Amino acid sequence: MACYAISDIHGRYDLLKDAVDTFIDLSKDQLILVGDYIDGDEHADSYKTLKYIYSLNQKYNVIVLKGNHEEWLLNWLFDYTSLNVKCYPDIYTIQDFLGEEQFSRIFARANKMEDSLTDMLYPLCKEAILEKDIELLNWLKELPMYYETEHEIFVHAGIDGKYWKETNDINDYLMARPNFFDFKKVVISGHTPTFKIVHNSHFHGIYKEKNHIFIDPCVKKYKHLNVLKIENQNYYEVRKGKVRVLKSSHLK
Repeated sequence: MACYAISDIHGRYDLLKDAVDTFIDLSKDQLILVGDYIDGDEHADSYKTLKYIYSLNQKYNVIVLKGNHEEWLLNWLFDYTSLNVKCYPDIYTIQDFLGEEQFSRIFARANKMEDSLTDMLYPLCKEAILEKDIELLNWLKELPMYYETEHEIFVHAGIDGKYWKETNDINDYLMARPNFFDFKKVVISGHTPTFKIVHNSHFHGIYKEKNHIFIDPCVKKYKHLNVLKIENQNYYEVRKGKVRVLKSSHLK
């Protein structure tokens, strides 16, 4: 059995499904999704992506971790604050959840009200989403923030310090900047696009540094998802027609 990891999909259902169909045998392999499934551009479909991931999680050996964009959506919908940085869900995500027809009806209704369009549109959309998709949203609430195996720790953004389980909170797991602390295990994370880590605007592949592997490709910019394969403590970047070995000897 091999293990695969993908992160920062941002509504690109088409790219995710293509990656799963091309590289992963869900009947025997494990898939770990490392957060940020929503809030894409006009070409994305956040709702379709979430529904697909939910179905995989229910049927197969698929681990789904929470990202900061999922937490922002939950903060907005359920009126609580858990992250130090506050952000509303992208308008494209809201439209994806409601569908074009329902969103248009809500928009027209909000436009007729005396208050400003923005003041009325978002509460009406929130009400409709909560009524329509509470089962999906409750599942989203319960997603874990990290997943640990014998040799790896998977987390959306980062972990910090030797006693990270005792000292880290949701802001570390979902929002932290890369930290190259020497862990005994390999830390696999997304959140920060790899081109920012290597300071090379042309780079969007998987990047390793010590015992950290970063896999966020910045899908909005490069229209591409990175796929990390893990087998027998060896790490590979897989693409169609190409496999790049991330040698274990390069990892501390």
